[in-house]
Parts: sequence; C-alpha cells; structure tokens
Amino acid sequence: MLPPIIPIVLYTGSTSWGSVTSLRQLVGGPDELKRWTPDWGPELWSLADRSVEELLNGGGWMQFMAVIRVEGSDAAEFERVFTEAVRHLAALRQTNQVRWFELLSIVFGYALFRRQVPQHQRLREVVQVAAPDRVEEVNRMSMTIWESLIADGELRNARRYLRDVLEGRFGELPEILKQQIESMTDAERLRAAHDKSWRIKSLDELQL
Repeated sequence: MLPPIIPIVLYTGSTSWGSVTSLRQLVGGPDELKRWTPDWGPELWSLADRSVEELLNGGGWMQFMAVIRVEGSDAAEFERVFTEAVRHLAALRQTNQVRWFELLSIVFGYALFRRQVPQHQRLREVVQVAAPDRVEEVNRMSMTIWESLIADGELRNARRYLRDVLEGRFGELPEILKQQIESMTDAERLRAAHDKSWRIKSLDELQL
C-alpha cells in the first residue's frame, strides 16, 4: 500500500486566499472533461481569516502565527500581541522546556527581523522577564540576529540614512565627516546619530 500524503498550504498573506483550492479548478477545457478530474484539494490554512485573539487562544505554534499576523501593525499593537504570545508560551515550559525555548526563540527572532531597531530593546525586555534564567541565551540570540541584519545591508542603510539627513539640512558634507561615517561599524551608534541629526543646529554639534 502507498503511504498517505496530505498536502497542506499555509498562507500568511495579509489578505484572504483568492486563488484555486482544488485540482479540478486548475484543469482547463470543457466541463465534460472536468468531471473526470479528481476533486483533490490541499488543506488550506489562511492566516488572514483568523483574528489575532483567536490565534493567541490557540496552541504554541499559534503564538508565532499571531505575531506574524500583526507584523505590519504599529509599535503598541505589535508589542501587545508579542507580550501575550510570550506569556502564553510560558505555560508550555512546565511540560516541555525544550519545545518552549524553541518556540520562544522563533517568535523572538522573527520579531527582531521584522520590527525596527528602536523597538528591539523593549522586545528583549519582554523575553527576559519571561525567561530570567536564560538572559544570556536571549542576549546572544539577539546579537546573532543583529549581526545577520547588518550582513543584509542594515549597516549600509544606517550610513546612508545619516548622510541623507545631514546633507538635506546642511548641504554637501566635509570629506572628513563622510569618511568618519563610512568607517563606522556600530549600527546602533549610527542610528543614535541619525536621531540626533534632526535636532542639531550645526555639524559641529554632531558627535559620532
């Protein structure tokens, strides 16, 4: 006997699935032909059709789905859902510590990848409260993810953003300042300089 194969489609788009859902719908030609086509369809699971609260009330993996569901929301809503997801995962720790930390790592890692850097510290604090005995691992995890972001161009973008603001306010930058910016490898410092660049009154006030 052949082993059973169950196709499952996990759709995480922000809008409801609007495509075909069965093999019969994929077959062109007259209706007479279609009636001979098996009406096989995958198990379709569309994230857009689930509310955030429904997901949060589900099991461990649903907590990750809830965080994905609000990845484009404002900071307050994302933090609320992220905090709830981490809290719900805590119940799993009593029965399966390994699975708990795996899911916590997935939720935390995804959040760091999808959200802006200014929110990272708050997300880190939420996880540290949930796992105070694993702070070192949490910090190591966040640093590894941050290094990946830099490798993907985050550092280059931070330099460009800072230059754009300064040039927009003060015109062509001195060559020595351009070199200073290009030589910086600390993206957090670059972002801090970018935040201050809107408030300074002259380039002399800029501290890199």
